[in-house]
Amino acid sequence: MRSPRPVVLVSVAVLCVFILQGLSAQFTGGYGLLYTQKAQLLSPGELCLVVHSRAYFKVIPEVGSSGGLTMGGFTLYDASGALSSNFGFSRHLEFGLTMLLYQDLNLSQQYINGRLYQEQIPDDVILRLKFGGWGVPLKSSILKFAVDLDYRLRTAYIRDDVYLEPYSSDALEFGSNFLVSYYTDAFYPDESHQIHLNLGYLNHNDSGLGNGLFNGGQELLYSIGYVYPTTMVDLHAEFSGNHFIEPAPERVFSREDYLYVVPGITYKPFFGFNIQFALEWELLNKKDTTVGRVIPPHYAANYPPWRISTNFVIFPTTAFFSQPTFARVSKESKYRERMMDRAGMDRQSLFRWVTDEDIGKEYIDLELEKIRQERKRAEQELEKLKQELGQ
Repeated sequence: MRSPRPVVLVSVAVLCVFILQGLSAQFTGGYGLLYTQKAQLLSPGELCLVVHSRAYFKVIPEVGSSGGLTMGGFTLYDASGALSSNFGFSRHLEFGLTMLLYQDLNLSQQYINGRLYQEQIPDDVILRLKFGGWGVPLKSSILKFAVDLDYRLRTAYIRDDVYLEPYSSDALEFGSNFLVSYYTDAFYPDESHQIHLNLGYLNHNDSGLGNGLFNGGQELLYSIGYVYPTTMVDLHAEFSGNHFIEPAPERVFSREDYLYVVPGITYKPFFGFNIQFALEWELLNKKDTTVGRVIPPHYAANYPPWRISTNFVIFPTTAFFSQPTFARVSKESKYRERMMDRAGMDRQSLFRWVTDEDIGKEYIDLELEKIRQERKRAEQELEKLKQELGQ
């Protein structure tokens, strides 16, 4: 059965936008960087697991005493941990689940039923739907598109306004995220230079009952990332930020715009396992505009001025997709090895596979050219081996 046409999927996306809760561009799984998602989807049956961690700390100096008690003299920290699981359902549809395993509350700690909650274990759960992956060949390069939709299940006790974290309300939020990726090499995207752009809209729906849907906090979320690939290490840099087009309530933390530059590396020791590491630096440092809540001296006013972020990414074998997870990385990239796996298909099988997905003649020619290149490369290697044996 053929996959739904792009126009059908886009229509479904527009309808889904109005039932989303708690859109979050953070802690995403699948193909992507720390904050910028790629418009590339997992293959059908492919599974991706990601363990996320993010931390900031600062030593608060002693600032005097009150009633014989010394104020300050301790380490303030903000830490988060999450686990993402993404599964490729079809060539154009990917499901994801993110569990926020740990969240430090800092100044957001509250007494609930006589208990002081200084951290949350676990926090909320985020369900994700990503579809698209449509490609537009541009000579030797390619442009891809996708849409990401999230649904946030409120399972934590402290559901909104966490200090040092991006603002989220306790209401029925809605939004969407549009993804664009550009690869300089259409034949082997994973080996090429890459530029990824994400643009999203989020309505916090926090104006109160009867005050109108578009009178509460609303923001644009954006990120752009660049990847410089090598055999064992990918170098990348991102800009990730937001802009409140309608301000959040005055009483909440993190109601200001933010912008981070995120330089990082991805170490790829094995085909299906890599480690992403990044340092985040805040570029915007706006004056604190929160009303009615006092932030102590020497504390960060809005967001952490810096953070350390890491992702541990693994692609295990599933019942639907065979993956050489712990095969060592060679000069061939992940995508090339996957294509060589498929090289056993004849042209008729390849043609049937492509046309069943309704991709079009341009994509068919692109896939056939990949096979031609692999065959030519194999013949060259065989000829080289014959010469070496002849010596």
